[in-house]
Amino acid sequence: MMSKRILHIHQDYPDGRPYPFTRAVSNLIEATESETHEVSHFVLSINRTSNPFKVSAKKFDRGISVVYWAIPLPLIYLPMMWLCALWCRFLLKGQTFDLVHSHKLTSEGVVGYMLSNWFRVPHIISVRGGSDLHNINRLPCSKGYFRRLLA
Repeated sequence: MMSKRILHIHQDYPDGRPYPFTRAVSNLIEATESETHEVSHFVLSINRTSNPFKVSAKKFDRGISVVYWAIPLPLIYLPMMWLCALWCRFLLKGQTFDLVHSHKLTSEGVVGYMLSNWFRVPHIISVRGGSDLHNINRLPCSKGYFRRLLA
């Protein structure tokens, strides 16, 4: 049996950077790893900053941690997320994946959708009621795009 490789895109992953994190996704990955290596996981940890001088990328034990610049304003947010996705595509050059899993719709989902198209693999999204609803309400001009991501 061939191993399946999943690209996880998560904003709150414990990647060693001084940003808030949760252990939910890292616990999921640890719990689903098997000794037969039927599934492997690669994490793209994305962290937003409003300071363009803090933009960076670094490898960590599970994948790559990216600090991207974006201001959560309606007309700026999506173009900045698209630029982040383009940068991530460059960082992931040479990698192969069988599935992209975005762990939120309105942030990771934008990056994941574009990466899944570039890698030509399926894309799944976890929708989080609190943060996703907050972003949908804060970014009314992006509602149509988020609706297309869900479709």
